[in-house]
Amino acid sequence: MRKLVLFIGLCSLILSCSEETAPRYVKINDLNFITALQRANPNLLQAFKGDSLEINHMAVGNTVELYINYKNIASLQGLEYFKNLEILECRGRDTKLTSLDVTQNVNLKELFCSGNNLHSLDVTQNVNLEVLGCTFNELTFLDISQNVKLESLYCSINELTTLDISKNPLLIDLYCGINKLTTLDISKNPLLISPFVDADVVITR
Repeated sequence: MRKLVLFIGLCSLILSCSEETAPRYVKINDLNFITALQRANPNLLQAFKGDSLEINHMAVGNTVELYINYKNIASLQGLEYFKNLEILECRGRDTKLTSLDVTQNVNLKELFCSGNNLHSLDVTQNVNLEVLGCTFNELTFLDISQNVKLESLYCSINELTTLDISKNPLLIDLYCGINKLTTLDISKNPLLISPFVDADVVITR
């Protein structure tokens, strides 16, 4: 009886391990994104089967940088599976992103998504973010209260009416001109000397 119990337990363990290591695929809808991924990291060629990405493939887990600027990508659906991503550059030109979800990419340190048609951008889960570039978009609000490690912020040419940087004590570079700001409080940013902002914005030091 005891041997039977041990045998059943061993079978359950083997089954559990095989389920964890079995390939898991998700379909990537944007063919330009697929091409950009494979060119940015040739190892990802092995992770694709047609337009389906094996999300537990070693190449996905080992991807820490993605430079996919100006690739006519309309959707980055599937980006959420790159859990170890630290640098993402996805600047737009002709075809532009209208949404960008980086809430699952919690290890991001640098994000550049300028030149798209983003109306919102959620970086509240990216607590390790040090550099954020989101110029030339249509952002009306930007919450960076959770990005306490942020050193550089480039958010010019948007539709921002307010910008709260009180929770960013390490901020050194700030470019926020050509928005709809009327005031800017930099009293909690001792390292920020000269923010680049429109001349009519009232600055509190």
